[in-house]
Amino acid sequence: MTESSLFNLLSPKIWSVMNRIRRRDRTTIVRIAVGSILALLFWLGAASITTRVLVHFRSAEIIGDLLAAKLLAMYWLVLFSVLLMSGLITALSTYFLSADLPLFLAAPVSISRLFYARLVETTALSSWMVFLFGLPVPVTYGRVYGAGLDYYLAMVPVFGSLILISVGVSVIFVHLLMRVFPARRTRDVLILLSLVGVLILYFLFRFLRPERLVNPETFATLTIFVAELGAPSSPWLPSVWAAETLVPLLTGKEGTPYFHLSLLISTAAAVAVIGETLARKVYAGGVSRAQEGRRVRLSGRPIVEKVLGRIAFAFPGGVGLVLVKDIRTFFRDTLQWSQLLLLAAIIVVYLYNYMVLPLDWIGAGGVWLMHLIAFLNLGLGGVVTAAVASRFLFPAVSQEGHAFWILRAAPVSLSRIVWGKFLGGLIPLMILGEILAVASGVLLNVSTEMIVLSAVTMAFLSFAISGMAVGLGARYPDFRAGSIAHVQMGYGGMIFMLLSLALIGLVVFLLAWPTYRIVLAGEGWVPVGAGPGALILLVFGAAALICIGAGLVSMRLGIKALAAGE
Repeated sequence: MTESSLFNLLSPKIWSVMNRIRRRDRTTIVRIAVGSILALLFWLGAASITTRVLVHFRSAEIIGDLLAAKLLAMYWLVLFSVLLMSGLITALSTYFLSADLPLFLAAPVSISRLFYARLVETTALSSWMVFLFGLPVPVTYGRVYGAGLDYYLAMVPVFGSLILISVGVSVIFVHLLMRVFPARRTRDVLILLSLVGVLILYFLFRFLRPERLVNPETFATLTIFVAELGAPSSPWLPSVWAAETLVPLLTGKEGTPYFHLSLLISTAAAVAVIGETLARKVYAGGVSRAQEGRRVRLSGRPIVEKVLGRIAFAFPGGVGLVLVKDIRTFFRDTLQWSQLLLLAAIIVVYLYNYMVLPLDWIGAGGVWLMHLIAFLNLGLGGVVTAAVASRFLFPAVSQEGHAFWILRAAPVSLSRIVWGKFLGGLIPLMILGEILAVASGVLLNVSTEMIVLSAVTMAFLSFAISGMAVGLGARYPDFRAGSIAHVQMGYGGMIFMLLSLALIGLVVFLLAWPTYRIVLAGEGWVPVGAGPGALILLVFGAAALICIGAGLVSMRLGIKALAAGE
């Protein structure tokens, strides 16, 4: 029997995708139409915001183009960091924990070809959504600056090389960790993966020191400030190479775009070759080690059992029992609870960046800037909670897998099962949202009214996002998924992220004017008045109803679809 080719290893995945596209049933057509419409709306929104920012930057003489270039460098850095973190988790699942892995290991397949097949799968799973959400920004840059064809042609290898470098580095790191860690602690490697991922994201972002860009007084002269803006952040970062490739093609100024493009392409190829060489030496041992995992014995202790018992009786009708079951499952699975460290680190890094913003130098105008940042933080905090919900809440139903029939055989209705999962995710997600909203407001030293407004808004957003995550996860379940990454990066995960981003944008848009009037009144500049006060209450009520409606409707649709699917 001859050895399978790379195409043969990928063909099951390819044919699966092709069959879904060719299917002409109503469900497939609706999914394609809805996904296309939502993606188009997101593209238009991202392009509109980017256009306004760039037009504003270009109106500033001397430093306008430099600020736009620095913003583009930050964009590539964030994109590269997100790809690294996504690649770490996805690589562990595809290379070592995938359900179909034993079938390929038993086939006449060399380690090299299996490595490249899994590399293609890991790249597709970890980057397609990032690519979809990230592409509008560089395209809008080209449109605003009137870039030529060479800019758009260079964008393709830049995107592809950056994705391959990030995924390749993640794959190499996962292979090294699986080589070092003993068998009974294989899954505990995710603790280190989470911490390392956060450290990578933090240090890469801190290399740019973005807080200096809002404080030109830290520079002795305007010349030094302009020179600092134009200087590359670090010559060793692939994200800097991406920016140095596109900026000269974009603005027509002097540079070495093709040299940096060659750096990207050659580094991507080198990372792939290094990964293959490493896999030939350590992959077999890593797969063997990945077959066992250390069990976390948190449950079983008297105090824990007492707390879980009270939770079970606090929610009637079986909802509490489902909640307790999910809590036990969560802490028994290292793959799940280890990521709490990642969440804690994200909160620390998120809040620390508010501490380093130099807001005092602006003087009286700093009051407006601090309140503006606090208000925009509502949207950013909402995006963070949506990302967390995509990881933990959206796959809540799907992760039951083939054992879902056990829940259905229990004397608990389907709706209570789904509502139990909703409650299990709502409480921690709301705590996260409140920490981000209140702590950032305190660090920015904004008014009490602004902090209360942020806290209340985040509570409603958390309810809506939790309901949308669990409801849409029930609407688009995948009980045969090999890993959580397959669930959250599928069609349903894309729909959830697009809808949650649209909801966050709508709420922020609605609350802009009421927040402005509340800040004016809080500073004693302009009284609210009876007429504007009634309108403010009306707008806040509309925003609250939208959030509650989004959560409840999503839950209802999910329960109904799950019942019909049985």
